[in-house]
Formats: sequence, structure tokens, C-alpha cells
Amino acid sequence: MAEALNKLAYRKLRQDIIFLTLKPGTVLSTQEVATRYEVSRTPAREAIVRLNKEGLVDVFPQSKTMVSRIDLKRIQQEWFIRKSLEVAVIDEFMKNCSLRDLESLEKSIERQANFSGRGMFRSFFESDYEFHRRIFEIAEQLLSWETIANVNCHYDRMRMLIMSEQTAQTEAIEEHRQIVAAMRERDVPLIKRQMVIHTEKFGLQQQAMLERYPDYFSGMSSDRQLKDSIF
Repeated sequence: MAEALNKLAYRKLRQDIIFLTLKPGTVLSTQEVATRYEVSRTPAREAIVRLNKEGLVDVFPQSKTMVSRIDLKRIQQEWFIRKSLEVAVIDEFMKNCSLRDLESLEKSIERQANFSGRGMFRSFFESDYEFHRRIFEIAEQLLSWETIANVNCHYDRMRMLIMSEQTAQTEAIEEHRQIVAAMRERDVPLIKRQMVIHTEKFGLQQQAMLERYPDYFSGMSSDRQLKDSIF
């Protein structure tokens, strides 16, 4: 029972941080976390400790505990991991994929389109995530996807900011459609090029978020570094 409550508090707090329900810089306390998720102080404390180790919570002893700001230096490293694995998985994906698998990816894209433009940012983000996870699942490389999911916490928060914009949602849907179209043609070099284009778009999109939400970020000391942070 205690272990289940620990996992519950951790999972819910992590989700609220990733999905920006709790904004970067938000001050937390053990009691507030316990009350928010209807658990005792022990699971709340364990969740904070665990998320501190993951870099999502900053603990300042004898001072305060707060949701960490999005670390641009860490984003650069997380983005590199994701881009590398997203391209590398394509060969295994193509060995395994069937027409039914491609249809499942197209249905995922349609779910994204249904959420787009309706203010359902979290649902859109989750369906976008599922599209990419499904590629790894078909490739039988879920350990690689779990690596991405476990380490990409700062990258994911930036993506959540980006995906709150209608233009970004529309572009993501179109890029997903182009990727699946190349998969139907079984054109592996084209699939990989489309995937690189899709992942590298992030570098262009992030600059607008840096300018719009400057208080959400840490890790760079000059405008030049901000612009070059993932290139």
C-alpha cells in the first residue's frame, strides 16, 4: 500500500510538472503535495526526493523547494538522444511493419488532428507522444523508447510549450503524414530525412518560447547561446 502511494504521488507530480500544470519556478512544500494528491507526507516527500534526482525539482535546504526551471543545456543533450534513436529505429521498424501497423499510425495522426485547435494541448501532446512510441513498439525497441521517456523531461516541457501553439500542432501533423507516406513507399532514406526534419524543427520552434517565457528557463547566459543551444 505504501509503495503504491509513493508511486501515485511521484507519477502525478511528475505529470503535472511535465505538462506544465505546475509551472517552472513554482514553490512546493511536502504538505501541499500531500494535500494535492491526497496522500500522506511520506509519499509526498519521497516524490519530491525522486524528482529532485531527475532534475525536475530543486531543493534548497533550509530555504525552499520549487519546480525546476527548464534547463537549456540539458535539453541539448536530451534532444540529441531522441534524434539519434528516432533515426536509428527506422531500419528495425521497416523490417517489422505491416499495412495494419501503418494504418495504426495514420489513426494516431487523425487523433492528433481531432485534438488540434480545440485547446486540448495535453491530449494533443499525448497523442503525438503515442505516435512516436508506436514506431518503437513496431520496431520491437521499447527499451530505447523507455530511455527517451525517462530522460527527456526538460525536452518534453519545452515540447509542451511549443505544442500549445496552433501552428506547431499543424506542422507536426503534416510532418507525421509525410513520414507515414514515406513508410508506405518503403523509402528508408526518405523516412530518415523526414524524421530529421521533424526533430530538427524543434530547434527553430524553441526560440519563440525562450522569448515568450524567459522566466521558465535556465542554463544559458547570453542571447547567442540561447539561439545556438541545440545546433
